[in-house]
Amino acid sequence: MRDPSAAFFIRKADPFNGYVNACRLEFFRRLRLAALVIFFTLAADPAPALETIDSASGTEPAFTANYVQKSFGNEFHNEETYGVLMRPQKDLVQFHKSFKVAALYNDNILNSRIDPIDDQIFNYAPQIGVSRKTRNGYVETFYDLTYTDYAEHHKLNTVNHENMTKFSYKKNRLSVDFSNSIKPYTTFATGERTELDVFGTQRVKTHTDDATFSLEYTWSPKTKTAFIYAFGWASFLPSGGNTSLTQFNVKTHGFTPQLYYAITPKTNVYASYNYQIVDYYKGGLSSSSTTPSIGVVGRLTPKTSLNVDAGWKKRDYVDSSTPAADGFVLKGAVNRKLMPKISATFSVSKDVSENFDRVASQSLQQEALFYGLNLSYLFSPRVSVDVSAGHGTNSSEGLVTIQDIEGSGLFTREMEDEFTDWDIRLKWTPRPFCEVGLGYEFEKKNSSFKNFEYDKHQVYASAGVRF
Repeated sequence: MRDPSAAFFIRKADPFNGYVNACRLEFFRRLRLAALVIFFTLAADPAPALETIDSASGTEPAFTANYVQKSFGNEFHNEETYGVLMRPQKDLVQFHKSFKVAALYNDNILNSRIDPIDDQIFNYAPQIGVSRKTRNGYVETFYDLTYTDYAEHHKLNTVNHENMTKFSYKKNRLSVDFSNSIKPYTTFATGERTELDVFGTQRVKTHTDDATFSLEYTWSPKTKTAFIYAFGWASFLPSGGNTSLTQFNVKTHGFTPQLYYAITPKTNVYASYNYQIVDYYKGGLSSSSTTPSIGVVGRLTPKTSLNVDAGWKKRDYVDSSTPAADGFVLKGAVNRKLMPKISATFSVSKDVSENFDRVASQSLQQEALFYGLNLSYLFSPRVSVDVSAGHGTNSSEGLVTIQDIEGSGLFTREMEDEFTDWDIRLKWTPRPFCEVGLGYEFEKKNSSFKNFEYDKHQVYASAGVRF
């Protein structure tokens, strides 16, 4: 465990608190500037979605604990509560421009148990794009530039890029969809991928490319089939001459045929089989996995919707000395309209993943379990409040021996982590083209080793316009 008080993060002391006062003045100066940019920008299109706390930090959270499991419940809840966000679509070429800004206070930027370090973070994200809607198809491409500025720890400042492209075509019984997200030189939070944190900053620079292609054919009013191909590529950039991360460069290929049957006009049951190939730069970690599953998706009643997928995942490694990993996997969520203005969702996820840090785990297999609850209250068409809470666990097989961070000796135990978080977000749309919000999030991690425990509080404000 690295000492978070290393020279990289030491602040300059000032007996008269001049440094603290200067940071406070700079914080409010930038906040006022961001507000002026937002509210004096002329706009015409609907407002973009708010920046989230995760994106406001300037780091992609894909490797953080239970992020994938939590995202499943959050996305399902948002779709059922607010509907799928659709861009304006007309039979002509449209150009899109937007600007988003967020101010975030994080009291523990390194997720440390001892001597946590806080900072104020400012996030600026312009976006440009073009879209075209035709009778049977739709295509769009967007470019996002995100600059994140840390008020005190400037070495953590980031500039991230993303190009997103989507294409869809539907005619008669055939549907074709394609999406691609390219993120060159993007900063990821290492999260539970502790083997990537070679410099103790809990961040890693990465090139990624993720694409999905799907075909769907409707055979009858009750039967349809689908085939999905998913491609992923991640390359971890060397830093300071250290090339050890290149061994984790990876390409993935996923093939998934599906068969759907409508048991009611609005509810489908399905069977699915996923075959995935994971190819690492150095082949010892490469593997292939199979996941047969069954599920149900749709609306059970006018006020209740459901999305459940359950299966069994098995992963075999190219290195025959590495034991195969297998286990039960589940993703499930149910949404209920409790009242005309109140929507609630309960979700549960169980997955079998990997941990390549041999210091923190004797086994590559890691099991993750997560429970989530989302609640939304729509005060009016312009004001809403969202509350979410989650509890998750990560566990690995085998005993691990680690020096206690408080110096009380060596301990040998199984590696088990427990995560609890909750947040509240207020969203206000004063004009059709402008959206502002406030939020607070608390996160707590308990572990069988104190080295990995922490508490974290975050407060943020954000705003966005299209013009």
